[in-house]
Amino acid sequence: MDAKQFHNFTDMWKKPSIDETHLLLWIILMLLIFIGGTLGNLLTIIAIMTTKKLQTHSNILVLNMAVVDCLLSSVIYPIKVIMVLLYNFLPYTDQTKFEFTIFCRYYGFINVALSFSSNMTSCAIAVNRFIAIVYARKYHTMQKLPLFLLMILMPWIVPLGVSSLGLLDRYGGDSFHLTPIGLCTFNLDLQTASNHNWKFIIAMAVPCLMLPTLIIAASYVAIYLKVIQVRRNLRRAIYSPVLRPNNLLTDSSLSCTNTNGCVQAPTVICVRLKRFEHRVKGARMMFICFTMFCATYYPATVVVAVAKHFKSRILLDCPPLLLWVFGLYFAGCCINPIVYAWMNSDFRKAFKGLLYAFGGKLRDIFVGRILLLTRRMESHTFARFCCMRSI
Repeated sequence: MDAKQFHNFTDMWKKPSIDETHLLLWIILMLLIFIGGTLGNLLTIIAIMTTKKLQTHSNILVLNMAVVDCLLSSVIYPIKVIMVLLYNFLPYTDQTKFEFTIFCRYYGFINVALSFSSNMTSCAIAVNRFIAIVYARKYHTMQKLPLFLLMILMPWIVPLGVSSLGLLDRYGGDSFHLTPIGLCTFNLDLQTASNHNWKFIIAMAVPCLMLPTLIIAASYVAIYLKVIQVRRNLRRAIYSPVLRPNNLLTDSSLSCTNTNGCVQAPTVICVRLKRFEHRVKGARMMFICFTMFCATYYPATVVVAVAKHFKSRILLDCPPLLLWVFGLYFAGCCINPIVYAWMNSDFRKAFKGLLYAFGGKLRDIFVGRILLLTRRMESHTFARFCCMRSI
């Protein structure tokens, strides 16, 4: 995109005025979100790498998602907030604005690639849970190294390869642009965009956003139906007189421990039920993470698309709306660790152990520094006392 195209594109935008106090409050909240997201995802990474019980195939995919979210919360999103600051508080000439937009183009490439990588990793987790629950007997094939490496690498390779098309003028000369408040995002104005920008939008949206979202939704619907069916069959098996003769009712070796005095199930059925419920809990946890992703990601996309369609009336009349919608978008990077600690006892125990260990080290360092300063003060006081006695 040359300077002439840049002027034609930005002339239709009127830069809105935003209260500085409002903007600074938004930036402070965003910094808190970034710090929490970075620490939470680092805690997730360290917990999976150091806790043997968490080193499962599905949690390796969770580790993959935590790495993506950690990069977003520690590097990508803070740069976007810095761009908003510079765009609103520093005066720019037309040439400087043009250079700022060129930087947005290359920054948008990395931002979009990592955002869609998180979505595709969530898709890989959903497929993993789908096979583990719906096709449990074939789940061992998912644990083979070539297929498992493919599920790890695909969420990195596909978004990076497709988003790189936005760097080519042939497919998307103005694929990424600055909004009137300085946020770097997609150019969704297909009517005024040049160089067939719609091809880039379709190439990004279909394989990296729409298709994974549909696969995730279909996987969790199938899991829900399978859960209902399996629980119904297990209840029938527990209370079946064919599988449960009277002599098994008093045989504790063939029954599950039940402290409520309820009818007990045979050991085989109990083990299957426990294994199944454990997988269902993992699927439920990742479904909550996917729901949070949709609740935080899609509002920003919809608002930007609607604002561009209606000639940015939403942004001009209420510019803070886009700030807070993107703030919700940024908050998605710190939600997953909270869900892990809330719904998984193993993650919760690992997080507590790491926090206690880290707090103990900080306490030891702090106490050691205080003791060192105390000894130095005592030695200094003793030296002065000896000097005074010699005088």
